[in-house]
Amino acid sequence: VRLYPVYMHTWEPKPDVRITCWYGEKEMNMRKAVKHLKRAFPNIEIHPFKGLGHGEIMTHENILVKELMQYMEQVS
Repeated sequence: VRLYPVYMHTWEPKPDVRITCWYGEKEMNMRKAVKHLKRAFPNIEIHPFKGLGHGEIMTHENILVKELMQYMEQVS
């Protein structure tokens, strides 16, 4: 089952929710996903990883850990 557009379009927008979307820039269909995410979460932070495909960030631990640490410092 696809989260968007099947379900996400029915959600009330949640402007108070802090969320970040990380994905590989080469991932297919992310334009559609980001569009739906922005509607559901108007304050979402969008972060594509340049040159990477789906899940490839997992093979770049140094970049992933750096991004996670920066994000955690912002939200704490």
